[in-house]
Amino acid sequence: LAEDLRNFLDGRPVLARPMTRLEWIWRTCKHYPQTVAVATIVVLTLALSVFVAAQIALEARLSEREAISRREAVENVRDQVLERVRVLESENAVLAQQLSQTQQQITLLRFQLVGHLAADAPEQAWELLESIPPEERDWLWYHWQTEIQSRLFGQIP
Repeated sequence: LAEDLRNFLDGRPVLARPMTRLEWIWRTCKHYPQTVAVATIVVLTLALSVFVAAQIALEARLSEREAISRREAVENVRDQVLERVRVLESENAVLAQQLSQTQQQITLLRFQLVGHLAADAPEQAWELLESIPPEERDWLWYHWQTEIQSRLFGQIP
């Protein structure tokens, strides 16, 4: 330092120079080791906290995307099932109507057969008439019941 002071007073270049940042940090660490240790722990804790928070946020974002994807898949399947149910209900309605028409045709054919059997085989006509379910018995059933009973018991009109 004395030599640099003489050089300065004599107008010659000074050899002293300012400390670099690295030198300043090194000297500070040597002079204040406890403060530097606490500051390092705080900085590392903050860095670790930021890293963990970023990881949690990333996992949450991935979970959300997966949940959205699963929900869309479930909604897609639900829509397909609902469409299939609509189709089956429609087909069921058509089949129910066809069944009703077929049952009506069978009942009419039974009555026609009863009519044919009434004159020649009233016993068979009576058995066939009795085999018709009660829910299918209408005015025609009661007509044939009266007709066959009168033939069976000798009261032929």
